[in-house]
Amino acid sequence: MLLYGPQGCDRSALGSAIAGELGLPLLSLTHDSLLDHEEADLTDFVDSVFAIARANTPCVLFIEELAALTPRDPQSEENAAFARYLATKLRAIEEHNVVVVGTATSPDAVAEGVLFSGCFDEHVVVPEPTEATREALLRETLDEQILADGFDWTVATSAVEGYSSVDVRTIAERVARGQSATTPR
Repeated sequence: MLLYGPQGCDRSALGSAIAGELGLPLLSLTHDSLLDHEEADLTDFVDSVFAIARANTPCVLFIEELAALTPRDPQSEENAAFARYLATKLRAIEEHNVVVVGTATSPDAVAEGVLFSGCFDEHVVVPEPTEATREALLRETLDEQILADGFDWTVATSAVEGYSSVDVRTIAERVARGQSATTPR
């Protein structure tokens, strides 16, 4: 399954929630974790992540920011080779009891071979938060004890229209700590 949507729309939180709802352990493969490895041992690192996933089945293997790992238009032969390698690993893990969830801002940004490897056949859009979601995020973060009498949730919710879930939560946390609620963008 590929979760896609704009930056800050909580795709990662949704991936964790999927594992939690299924009651399965979550293993993550992120672009940042790959940057910590030299090109020579990159495939060894990915092999070890997939081996851990196979050893802990059933589980959820969460691959964050697929477009950064396997861009649609690779800038080098190394990037293209890594995309082919990852697609092969994904096809091979299908026979194990591993749920693979990936994220991207758009399916169009991810290498086609990875998308059609069998693991990312289903694409689920994770949109910007609705008015009800923004209000819920504000309410869960802001302690009503610190708010002035007559605090207007509708005005507060409208003030963060167009903001991502992460931004709404960040603003609410700043308000809760008594800091300036300036835009985190």
